[in-house]
Amino acid sequence: MDLVAPGGKRLRVDSAWRTFGRAVYRLSSPTLLHPSMEWRIIGSNFLYATLGVGLMFLAFRVIDWLTPQVNFNEELRRGNVAVAIFVAALFLSIALIVGQSLN
Repeated sequence: MDLVAPGGKRLRVDSAWRTFGRAVYRLSSPTLLHPSMEWRIIGSNFLYATLGVGLMFLAFRVIDWLTPQVNFNEELRRGNVAVAIFVAALFLSIALIVGQSLN
């Protein structure tokens, strides 16, 4: 079976699948998980990610505690779009701050 490329060039499907299979094989080859891979760096990245999520949760709780007149959870349950946008902006700004501090 042949495919016709936009330039009019004919391409055999079996050769296309063969090329795709080679690319998948190269990506899944064990050289990506080489023994000299820095597992310490990967572990510290997971630690930083966990620490970042914890700090985001803690910062949200502090802001929730500092604004007792607004019950964020109740307002979100009622479908208050303004509060939802505020909370989203709050999470984005906290994420930027925490991300830069952990960097």
